Amino acid sequence: ALSMTAGGEDDGSYMTQGPSFHTPNTRTVWWECRALKEKHATIPGFYLACCSEDPNYEFTGAALYESLNGESGEYVKVAEINGGSTIGECTSYTGATAYHGQWDRANTIRVELLNGSLSSCTELELLNGMNRAVFGDEIIGFQTATLVADNTYDLTDLLRGLRGTEAKIGDATHGARDQFALLGTSNIHFHEIPSGAIGSTRHYKAVPAGRYVEEVTAWSLTIGALTVKPLPPVVLSRTIDGSSNATVTWGSRSRGLSRILGTGAVPSYERKDEYKVELIHKTSGAVSTTYTATEAKTQAITASAQSTGGYTAGVNPLTVRVSQFSEYHRFGDTSTTTV
Repeated sequence: ALSMTAGGEDDGSYMTQGPSFHTPNTRTVWWECRALKEKHATIPGFYLACCSEDPNYEFTGAALYESLNGESGEYVKVAEINGGSTIGECTSYTGATAYHGQWDRANTIRVELLNGSLSSCTELELLNGMNRAVFGDEIIGFQTATLVADNTYDLTDLLRGLRGTEAKIGDATHGARDQFALLGTSNIHFHEIPSGAIGSTRHYKAVPAGRYVEEVTAWSLTIGALTVKPLPPVVLSRTIDGSSNATVTWGSRSRGLSRILGTGAVPSYERKDEYKVELIHKTSGAVSTTYTATEAKTQAITASAQSTGGYTAGVNPLTVRVSQFSEYHRFGDTSTTTV
């Protein structure tokens, strides 16, 4: 998501007091992902960052206004936005196939910054959380930032699909003019929303200091509240007993933040360790049987249930869909896997 607020520049006209000046445009980037700070892991909300549209002008602050219906005159100030963020645009992207959980050594992301600068880090520093950024709607990590022109960097040695954005790695919109913002700075802003707003569409304006609300173009966001949505389970597998009954097992994923050198258990943040398991019909693709599983993270699927689902019991791989219970969403994102 990318927006530009109303503004202008020095109009070149001079009177006795000197040049006339208009507040410069403001660039605003917003996105949803799993919590970037531990304290956000139990709060529905989204992230945004701002800077001046023109690198020659310093960002002097803005205010976030919100409307439930987008009607003029219905916008209410809900937050102050202080401090310019490191924001830019992707000007080219190689677009090679990449995978979550593996190093991406094939792709190069070229970014032209409007504000701030980028630097490289070591491999260990990257794995421990340094150099995180939003690229389009995907959260990435980059080890190497090579300055190739004024305010322009090539980012290589990448980590992809972080903080639950693995589905965005192959996003068809990835390419020129994708939004970019450096994370891990004090100028990344979090806007909390009430749980009752989840699923609704709200309208926002980032109004720069010195401008009227009516002069600024609005942007809309359908609230997904990913900060409080469980991640899809992983490592699904199946075993078969002598009677062709199947047992499916899986592992859960925490929304909590952890580092490879961290100690202690990573908190799950879910109120109860409960899962929905759905057996998908082999030919129709519809849900054949639904189960509720608990913290054991295992579910038996009888030979009879497999047959009802169109499978040859104990022979055909099974397509199952697993999701974790969510306090805010009923159930989180699903893993659909053939086991």
